[in-house]
Amino acid sequence: MLRKPLLTFVALILLLFPGQTRAEMYMTLDEPFSGFSSNDVGDIVYMDLSGGARIIWVGTARGISKTSDGGLTWSFYDLRNGLNQNIISALAASGTDLWAATSYDKLVQGELYPYGRGFNTTEDFGDTWDSFIPFQVSKYAGMVCYDIAIDGTTVWASAWYGGLIRSQDGGENWENVFVDSAAQVDFEDEIFRDLRNYFFAVVVDTACPIEKTLRNSINDISYDGKLLWVATQNGLQASPTLGNSWFEFDTSGGLNSNGVYCLGGDTSGVWVGLYEQEETHPLPLIPSLTGADLNSTTDNGNTWSVSSPDLGQASSFEKFAFDIAVADTAVWAACGKGGLIRSFDRGQTWENVFVDTAAERRFEEEVLEECDIFTSMAADTFAVDSTVIWAGTRDGMFKFVFTVDDSADTVFHYLSSGPMQTNEILSIGVQTYHDQKVVWASANEVTSPPPHTPPGVTYKTTDGGETWNSHLEGIVVRDFDFLDSAVWAASHDGLKRSTDGGGNWDTFEIVDSVSGELIIPSQFTSVCVVPYVTDTFVFVGSVDGLARSRDDGITWEVTKFAQSFKKAVWAGTAAGILKFIFNYRELPDTALHYWYPSDNITGNWIVALAIQEHNGKKVVWAATQLAYTGRYGASFSTDDGDSWDTTLVDDEVWNFAFDDTVVWAATSAGLKRSEDWGENWEIFNYMEDQDPISQATIWSTEYTSVTIIDGEVWAGNIDGLVKGTYDGQAWGWDVIRTAVPETYAYPSPFSPILQERVRIHYRPQQDGPVTVKIYDFAMNLVATLADGKDVIGGEWYDEFWDGKNEKGDVVANGVYFFKVQAAGDQTEWGKLVILK
Repeated sequence: MLRKPLLTFVALILLLFPGQTRAEMYMTLDEPFSGFSSNDVGDIVYMDLSGGARIIWVGTARGISKTSDGGLTWSFYDLRNGLNQNIISALAASGTDLWAATSYDKLVQGELYPYGRGFNTTEDFGDTWDSFIPFQVSKYAGMVCYDIAIDGTTVWASAWYGGLIRSQDGGENWENVFVDSAAQVDFEDEIFRDLRNYFFAVVVDTACPIEKTLRNSINDISYDGKLLWVATQNGLQASPTLGNSWFEFDTSGGLNSNGVYCLGGDTSGVWVGLYEQEETHPLPLIPSLTGADLNSTTDNGNTWSVSSPDLGQASSFEKFAFDIAVADTAVWAACGKGGLIRSFDRGQTWENVFVDTAAERRFEEEVLEECDIFTSMAADTFAVDSTVIWAGTRDGMFKFVFTVDDSADTVFHYLSSGPMQTNEILSIGVQTYHDQKVVWASANEVTSPPPHTPPGVTYKTTDGGETWNSHLEGIVVRDFDFLDSAVWAASHDGLKRSTDGGGNWDTFEIVDSVSGELIIPSQFTSVCVVPYVTDTFVFVGSVDGLARSRDDGITWEVTKFAQSFKKAVWAGTAAGILKFIFNYRELPDTALHYWYPSDNITGNWIVALAIQEHNGKKVVWAATQLAYTGRYGASFSTDDGDSWDTTLVDDEVWNFAFDDTVVWAATSAGLKRSEDWGENWEIFNYMEDQDPISQATIWSTEYTSVTIIDGEVWAGNIDGLVKGTYDGQAWGWDVIRTAVPETYAYPSPFSPILQERVRIHYRPQQDGPVTVKIYDFAMNLVATLADGKDVIGGEWYDEFWDGKNEKGDVVANGVYFFKVQAAGDQTEWGKLVILK
């Protein structure tokens, strides 16, 4: 970021025309100019190209400088050879694309204001330039872009007064993204009083914490007559109000593991199949996980019991509970390579149930076949004199019939397709209504050898398995549930429902009732239908949240157990930090707001945002300044914004850069470095060039940009550009500047309200007295800063001005001149700008 806008918050009265972007093409006919463009340095970005080549771009107040040899030689672009303006307020690079936001200063009724000039882009390293000028960064005073972020084909820009805007077509068209409808009305009705529309920083985040992502990835749903239970990849949720309120259970509340794969049970209690939580999302159809036994509760989760089969059938690799069912007094579990197991004493002891003696021998010798690996099951107690267990494997389905004792009278094998093709049975459901019984089974037809993309198919039998009909061919179904004659199927192609036995299917997607956009993806994993009083609740789980309908699927409400995202856009405003959450669509699902003082950030004017990632740890950093209230400083979050800590309190922080765990901060009190996540800071100021001949020095301590490039630190301010390298003992610096005038002022523009003082920097040629005075545009004397002060020739000096005249009043906005008179008839003039 090149310079600081003044936080006046005035309402603009110029008319807003939501016109099309103006696009212009600039063909560079001449070679880029040689040298470094300006000492007033803003953003620094770089491109890593093939073969180890690297191009570094630097935005300045007089164009863009470029180097391809690490700073030894430079060339630059400005109005004369490609750009539409010289002041570069922001830079961003992605691949070989460079985006530059430009601006200029304009004197309006005696006062100087910054105006945006849109964007310049190049795809060929400056040979040709395109210019795009959206009205959001060009129409009014103050509408300047101060930060750019690139996310694939989407370009984001934070515009002061202009809002947060994005282009998804290379800059041809731009749209605003608003935090809510009130902010949209404020902008479109030209009110300009909502500080949440004043944007200064933007960064794209695709690193959602894995625990939050997993918490919204739902594996199973069950209702026991009292509580609705939802199994996720990161904990178990329970609701006594059918989705209006929730209790959470995890390892801190009695469970063996946070990975919950399946649920089962009845009114006497709930059973939970667990696995060791792994960072996989979403789970594959037939996953390879490590079991973590089974847990159960008979008191709605107040206490939990752990059940561990003696042979490790539910606690080893690929041995865990895929499915659980309760039949009469027995608890059954399909445990993958652990086989089909059951318990008659609520999990104190378990035994395997085998289809025959050959299967038992294969299990004991650990030489399993596909038909020995159980992946789903359902209990059928429809007949009063028998119990039927339907159990799915990786090669078809078995039907166990029990009539007299605990041994199966008959075992049938269905839906096995032969030696070259198998049917993985993903889910089984038993539907009973009006003295009818229908068994539904979802399968994947898998042709060996892998890799393969199995087409899904659903089978149905109405005669106990003697004949089967196929439905929903080519669609993967993960779960079934029933309400009388209606069958609901959670599939990877939406939520399906049939009321005529599978002849016709309705498809439901969870969409926003206004925009019609997807709220959660239609990759559904589970469904549960709950008749309740006068309503029927339909719950459906996906890889990204739970949805509930109370009107037969017409409208839906979505529950997120954590604020996970596929992509988040963090934006800094004059009213705090906004986090726009995107899941499986290109519209933000949620916007979160972090602000002072409620969220422990130091101030509400967010001038920089950055994301630090190292070894799986992510830290979000924000440079915060006061906006009416608050303080200067830096705020950071290690838990994705759930909580915030502060550092560098009372420092004006303008930018961040990271080198693994090391944090660099560009501040008004110097370039700072921390090796302990902000606990302690090393300060660098007055860097001198390593070349003893040049003796170039950076005198300004106010750094506005910093970047790490292959271990080297690049930083800039109004006094030039520095490159720092560490040799294991000390830092060495290269100073890069244009020809430096003997006298200059900084910062400029200068605000007597936001900054304390402007510095007049000069070097007298001889020993003797010096006088420094300030004049207005009409050359009237405004203030005298030094009058006959004794100085030593050849040394650098600074005089400070607080923006007040001789009477102590703050002067008006505008252009002012300073005059330095020293011994030997030395007279130096300079210009500065006051902008309150």
